[in-house]
Amino acid sequence: MNPTGWQSRRLVPRWRSLIDTLQSGELGSPKREDKSPMSTSADMLTRLERWRLTPNLVRAAEVVEGAIVGGREREGLEAARHLLSENSTATPLIKAQAASLLVRAGRDDEVPEQYRLPTAILGASDWRRMSRLNPNDPIAWVELAFAQTVKGHTGAAKRSMTVALHLAPDNRHVLRSASRLFLHTGEKDRAHDLLLRSPSTRTDPWLLAAEIALAEVAERDPRFFKHALRVLDDGGLPPHQITELAGATATRELLDGSRKKAKRMFMQSMVAPTGSSLAQAEWATPRLGAEIVLASRFRSTIEPYEAESFHLYREARFSEVPSACQKWAEVDPFSIRPFEFGSAAAGHAGNIEKAEELARLGLARRPNSPLLVNCLAYALASLGRLDEAELVIKKLKLSDEDKPLALLTAANKGLIEFRRGNFDQGRALYHEASEGFIRIGQRVSSAHARVYLAREAVIAGLPDAKKLVSEAQDAMKSFPNSEAAGVLRSVEIAANLKPSQVPTYVTPPDIEVATRPAPLQRPQIKWVTPGWPPTRLQN
Repeated sequence: MNPTGWQSRRLVPRWRSLIDTLQSGELGSPKREDKSPMSTSADMLTRLERWRLTPNLVRAAEVVEGAIVGGREREGLEAARHLLSENSTATPLIKAQAASLLVRAGRDDEVPEQYRLPTAILGASDWRRMSRLNPNDPIAWVELAFAQTVKGHTGAAKRSMTVALHLAPDNRHVLRSASRLFLHTGEKDRAHDLLLRSPSTRTDPWLLAAEIALAEVAERDPRFFKHALRVLDDGGLPPHQITELAGATATRELLDGSRKKAKRMFMQSMVAPTGSSLAQAEWATPRLGAEIVLASRFRSTIEPYEAESFHLYREARFSEVPSACQKWAEVDPFSIRPFEFGSAAAGHAGNIEKAEELARLGLARRPNSPLLVNCLAYALASLGRLDEAELVIKKLKLSDEDKPLALLTAANKGLIEFRRGNFDQGRALYHEASEGFIRIGQRVSSAHARVYLAREAVIAGLPDAKKLVSEAQDAMKSFPNSEAAGVLRSVEIAANLKPSQVPTYVTPPDIEVATRPAPLQRPQIKWVTPGWPPTRLQN
């Protein structure tokens, strides 16, 4: 059974290299549009003083980084020029950062052409060397952590990020990067706590957006939600500075059932979106029942590939999704989500070889991903490589909380048994999946299991194949626009039955819930008396 590509999405910080972050505009200062004067922060004054006393590369890089993040570009002009001078031995990335500052300050003519973009891609070894040369540069430690995460060395990445947090505990780039790293390693509460503890969160729209999104992931109440609403209503910040804040609050309103407010805020987030806020609006579109993303946004937004993947999938253009997902993976290099989404889409398009390829690429990044294991098992079984499929799926270890994935796995075990000729065992596994999905309230997945059972029965030429197809048709009547509709149509044709219409768009499996949203679940609080024996605690 090929899995659905739809999953829940929250507007958590996107973590990529410093250069990509600079180009996206996420490090720009949240200046108010009234151009009121801003005072120089104590941290920036310290950096400037160090630079004046000791004008070297390290001090220059510190000033440039602080000037960009603090929106004080003009105060970093001399340091940027120093880094770009002919005799400078700064790394290509540091020079590109200095060039970015000059461009932002309106000094484009002072930027040598070769430094407008990085001339080399720095890896973990390069950043390890830079962090040793510049041990007090938090950005170098963040970049080292990023490179280590991409390579799968998350333990080393957390150690590097801890150094960055000690050096710059309230820096936007450091906080967003660190929270994303801890989310990646499954430490949801820790990711959220970072933002709760920082005094910068309340005054920075980018950190406010992250706090709201990460609170939802950690199943907590966002502490600054009402304050975020006041910031949006105030209207004093440029649209690009509040795009993710508007998207995060809109998502929260949608989850709490306020679709009208959610739609208004999503529209606000689309004035000058980032790639992530664009993807969030695309994710929300079918749940809102209204188009809120203009086609022009895909051309004008940096890194639109995740949003494009969602859009193509929603339009049932499954064959085009994998290409967009591969571009998405390039800008989100440690995430497996592009491979999960792309492999599922390729399977729905019937491109089983591509489904296998993307599943393997994703598993190279996270070997134990249950969804990717199922994508790969489905592809291998569909290609007739049953021993490989069985070996892959046997390695899967699921917890008691992974009931939907356990049922998906049962369906794919049923596929393997059918292809081996063990029809009774295969049928039993498909029924286990279908009935199990009903028990946990996933009616769409239950209907899909019946479609795939009918497909295998028709392929095997079982006597009751047409009866199983009829049952699949009945199960799918409520879900004519789900992903398995195309599979059902091919099964109907193979069984010499009148084929149903192929949908021109696909709705998420949670669409019924989304049209009648329920409030977020609140975390249960357990009161524990200090010194009370743990063996006597009651849940």
